[in-house]
Amino acid sequence: MGSGKPAIDHYVTPIKSGRVIVELGGTCEFEEMKPLVREVVEKLPFPAVFMSHKGMLAEAEDEKRLAAANLNPYTAEYVIKNAMGKTRNWISPYDRRWFFKHV
Repeated sequence: MGSGKPAIDHYVTPIKSGRVIVELGGTCEFEEMKPLVREVVEKLPFPAVFMSHKGMLAEAEDEKRLAAANLNPYTAEYVIKNAMGKTRNWISPYDRRWFFKHV
């Protein structure tokens, strides 16, 4: 006799922001797959981005450029590492590791 649904962790996979969910490989080109994957992205229940490896490298390069151009010494990383504002009391372990990069 059934007693209802099982616990949610049996049929749901948590996905944190900034994770790669699907990776395509082989002889397909980025432009060939764009219409197909765009259709899938629109059906997902969360915001998603279709990106090539070149796009990921460009995004990482942009992050480095912005970090180098930042004049403010009080970055999220600095504040968390130096426990300013009592961050140990209220910040999550995930944010302690990634410094609010994946929100």
